[in-house]
Amino acid sequence: MREILVLLIAQIVLAVPGVAAIAEQPVSNVIYGSAPGFRDYPQIASDGQNFLVLWHDERALPAVMYAARVNREGELLDPTGIRIPIFTNHPAAVVFARDSYLILWSDRNLYAQRVSRDGQLIETQRLLASDVLSGNFTAVSNGSRIVVAWHDRFSVFTTDGALIQSNVRIPVTGTQDVPPRLVSNGSGFLLAWSNLFAPMMQTWLLDSNGQPLGSTNQTSISTAPDIAAASDGHDYMVLYSNNTAGVESIRISGDGTRIGQPVGLPAIPFGANGALAWDGNYYLAFIGGPVVAHTDWPQALRRIRIDAEGKPLAEPMQTVVGAFEVARIPAVASNGRDVIVAWRGRRVLEDFQNMYAAKVSGAADPNATGTLLSRSAVPQGVPSIAFSGRNYLVARRERSALYINRILPNGDHLDDSGTFVSPILNGLAAPRVIFDGQNYVLAWIADGAINGLSPVLRVARVQPDSGAVLDTLGIVVERSGGVSSFDIATNGQVTAIVWSDDHGWGSGRIHATRFNHSLQILDVRDDLSPKEMSAGNPAIAWNGTEWLIAFDEQFWCSICSGPPARLRANLQAVRLSPLFTLLDPQPIAVARDELDSNAGARLASDGNEFAIVWTRGNFDPTEVRARHMKNGAFLDDIAGLAPGTASSIVWDGGRYAIAYESKRADRTSDLFLTHLGRGGERTPQDQAVISATTDVEIAPSLVAIGGGNITAAYVRVATEPLYGGASRIFVRDPFRMRGRASHATIAEP
Repeated sequence: MREILVLLIAQIVLAVPGVAAIAEQPVSNVIYGSAPGFRDYPQIASDGQNFLVLWHDERALPAVMYAARVNREGELLDPTGIRIPIFTNHPAAVVFARDSYLILWSDRNLYAQRVSRDGQLIETQRLLASDVLSGNFTAVSNGSRIVVAWHDRFSVFTTDGALIQSNVRIPVTGTQDVPPRLVSNGSGFLLAWSNLFAPMMQTWLLDSNGQPLGSTNQTSISTAPDIAAASDGHDYMVLYSNNTAGVESIRISGDGTRIGQPVGLPAIPFGANGALAWDGNYYLAFIGGPVVAHTDWPQALRRIRIDAEGKPLAEPMQTVVGAFEVARIPAVASNGRDVIVAWRGRRVLEDFQNMYAAKVSGAADPNATGTLLSRSAVPQGVPSIAFSGRNYLVARRERSALYINRILPNGDHLDDSGTFVSPILNGLAAPRVIFDGQNYVLAWIADGAINGLSPVLRVARVQPDSGAVLDTLGIVVERSGGVSSFDIATNGQVTAIVWSDDHGWGSGRIHATRFNHSLQILDVRDDLSPKEMSAGNPAIAWNGTEWLIAFDEQFWCSICSGPPARLRANLQAVRLSPLFTLLDPQPIAVARDELDSNAGARLASDGNEFAIVWTRGNFDPTEVRARHMKNGAFLDDIAGLAPGTASSIVWDGGRYAIAYESKRADRTSDLFLTHLGRGGERTPQDQAVISATTDVEIAPSLVAIGGGNITAAYVRVATEPLYGGASRIFVRDPFRMRGRASHATIAEP
């Protein structure tokens, strides 16, 4: 797959003398690949020259529709697609109506969104009709009218979306929720459907205004529900599976005066669920199937050519797309000369199904694998940020691996698209990075190649000026097998790591170890939580004289079916001396509630006391809470700071800065920052925006950079065309940085 490198040119703005402030800055340059997540329900239409493919896409939450234009040769015109911010539980439809594409979808009501020939959304979403059927539907335009059909009725609209006629009944027998095949010859329309009872297949012609031309026609008395239909610009061709004679074609004149005789198509398997289109000379019927008989993989898309009378040409079936897994019926459209198919499928050696398109008219190419339509920037996640005094280092998860990027204080990138460090296990704790006074120190969870499949902690040093990873693939932390969550901190001389393991339901324990600057282990403690307690999600900090470790005391549902479910958690803490002597044989209760949960501690220190922040509540609305501790005693009561989920805390030299996620009404989130004074000081109750766009933003990570300044790294679902709706990591100063990612130039090698 060809990868395009995107060179990002940052806009640099000076905020105060000697301190550079940058607008929202991506942490790395962009490499493109197939978009993540699930997608389905391809639809396609043509404007007479090019084509627009539409599909349901779950590359990021919330799920939306994506579209992409391809030219007559099947070449992609929109490198990362066109994001259409709508969601429906049913397949949408797309037609070309007069001068633009019209995307239709229903959710009890019928809505529309226009897309120009240039791929631009040119109006806001519009309501076309209320109280429509909630099932699947199909739509076709003849250039002046749009017909939308559900399984037992249809409605007619102008090309502007004005309703002309609604709920015209289709005489369907039975209750199957399958919309009819609907096709236009450029003037009128043809409906074709199957019934549960005889007559098994019927057709109905509509005039250019969408009005019925006479009564329905009985086309077959024994038909399976798989039907394909197309037009040559005058007459219609219908393909169907006859329960007694196999697959047949039948020609129906455009004026409805003649219905031809069925023609057998023995080369097409019964019930093949094919697609049909006209290429200017022949009808092309497409079916997917295995390359080798009696196997499921790999598959190919094949075609058979049929003349205007419905007779197959005297030639073998031709492969037009090979070595694929073809899911569902391919969507097909013609511009009168060229035929493009679109499908959800998976190439050999690919892990996930994507959306593809290919030109399938003209000479057949059995080696064609189509054009990837569902493209985006490679997704990134779970950032952690540190500062050396000379540059930032941001660690992240990307492609099931740990990558790092260094960024100068003025926003310049030092590592392009990033430096690979090690494979990383998805679904577990985020990687973490700190600066220990000499090097950056990374920690992450990876496969335990030494002890089988059990995950282990690994650590590695990164030289700040060169970016060199000094410990290739990382050093395994002793006795960390089964690790599920962890945290890391430094006192400038040693680095401490605390982690929880998970060897089965309710068995989590808290462990900790110390390293010197060379990452040589100094000691390990396995007794930081009582044996009878299930503990997890630890955090650690240093205040100049002692270490504080906070963790969740977890309570599990013992009667729930399926995986263990955590009911709630209390927040506990223990202290360690500089030499890792346990100062609290029994944990100190930070926050305890018999009904609600207090979990997910984040710690920071001003060099004297500790500030502890956490999240109260299992479900929304949740609340960010805080309190202070010194010498094992609390300096104040619990204080509620803001609605949301605590994510990160740092001491900026004068006060504590806390980053948190705040849910919107649609369950997506924005990122904010609030402050907390020292113990006994008044809580400011302020709020600064880290990122609060219309996109989804999560996982903020803070670092203090001196002079009362902080920088945040976070994930935003970047809906700009540059990124294609992928989750990407950005950095900014919540007080000085404004806006989104800056200008970019796309350069193809």
